Amino acid sequence: MNRARFTAFGTFQCLLAGMVMFAALAASADVIRPAQGPAYVAGEVLVKYRDDASLTQTLVKGAVIQRRLRPGLQHVRLPRNVSVTEAIERYRRDPAVEYAEPNYIVRKALAPNDSRYAEQWAPVLMSLPLAWEQATGSDTIVAVLDTGIDYEHKDLAGNMWVNVGEVPKDGKDNDGNGFVDDVFGYIFNGAASRGDPMDDDTADAHGTHVAGIIGAVGNNGRGISGVNWRVRLMAVKVLHGPDGEGTVADIEAGIHYAVNNGAQVINMSLSMAGYSKTLAAAIRYADDNGVLVVSAAGNDGLDLTDRDES
Repeated sequence: MNRARFTAFGTFQCLLAGMVMFAALAASADVIRPAQGPAYVAGEVLVKYRDDASLTQTLVKGAVIQRRLRPGLQHVRLPRNVSVTEAIERYRRDPAVEYAEPNYIVRKALAPNDSRYAEQWAPVLMSLPLAWEQATGSDTIVAVLDTGIDYEHKDLAGNMWVNVGEVPKDGKDNDGNGFVDDVFGYIFNGAASRGDPMDDDTADAHGTHVAGIIGAVGNNGRGISGVNWRVRLMAVKVLHGPDGEGTVADIEAGIHYAVNNGAQVINMSLSMAGYSKTLAAAIRYADDNGVLVVSAAGNDGLDLTDRDES
């Protein structure tokens, strides 16, 4: 073995040994998890001395764990009889100390275990893993005005809105809301309006795609992860056929249906050329009832800065 290869191999061994030692230390360290505030390592503090101070430990006789920190900063292991809280209070009384704080636990941002999550670029671009650290979902009802939703999809079925007052496929308006068999939502298609808003978009299942982005079940080990891991997706089918076309009349009816049946957010990933007072009034109706309407800006590169709500 030549010297270069031996040196590289020796360096690798040292790094590997260091990693194993670090892992062992990390695994053996006790962690304090307070009811309020972040977790931190028991028996350790980080102390930053003022620039003009000598690095003394007059108030707490701890052992410096590592010195390879920025100038004036020490990583200190405390005596067994001194708690982190007590040590910090002592250090703060020392005029030579700029600050002292716990050695907080740091971990990777939360990411779901969905099998195809690695293929999704948008969550990282939107910093969703950081958002998921705070909350992963709620029971917010989101009405998806689109080509329908495949409500039997394994990654969506668990997050579908269900009208519990309706009996499936019995041909009756069981809950008296004016719509027959609207278990998962409704189809608005002129005179052909009816229940069972299954996505029939043979081109690209647009509504199901949109619903998945909004609320595919997260962290379930399959498929993708939606922005909201736990949500209620109301299927309001207003677009039809392979081209995904609908009318303002149907969209207006769909908005009113969504608002009147408890939707808190309405998503419309659709666009139209021109302005519609009917659509504008429907959107105002939603807004007046505290429902957020989210609409696509379109894929045509138009400047919509001065456009009205429709």
